[in-house]
Amino acid sequence: MIYIKPLTPCFDTTQSSNQVNLVFSTDLKPEQVKAQKYNPTTKAFGDVAGASVSQTTKDGKPALQLSYTIDDNGSLDLDPTIGKITDPVGLSMTNQSYGNLATTGIRAPHVLLTTIALGAAATAYRLKTNTMNRRARFVVRS
Repeated sequence: MIYIKPLTPCFDTTQSSNQVNLVFSTDLKPEQVKAQKYNPTTKAFGDVAGASVSQTTKDGKPALQLSYTIDDNGSLDLDPTIGKITDPVGLSMTNQSYGNLATTGIRAPHVLLTTIALGAAATAYRLKTNTMNRRARFVVRS
């Protein structure tokens, strides 16, 4: 499974349950991806239960919207502080997507390693930005 476009939404909340909507610019279709949670402590990926992915547009370009509910201090929240949510999530390509990759002679491990390296660089960059910039990338509805 190839993990794409990781984000780490962080926000303060007074609600125990919060609706999160993230938009990812991509040409992929909803059936080609699934929502994944990343735990940096265990370095493990897991499914985001109850998440939905739908087609949309962002700045006139194709995009996917990931929607799910996160509970403060629930299984998706990595921050144990009440009222603070940290939730590294993203989309991963399903096996159905692999058939759409070009046959270039490059084996999947090389593609996977390149994707992981790019994802790590993007995550490091995003972590350097302030919380307000991260908040601008998603909408939280209580």
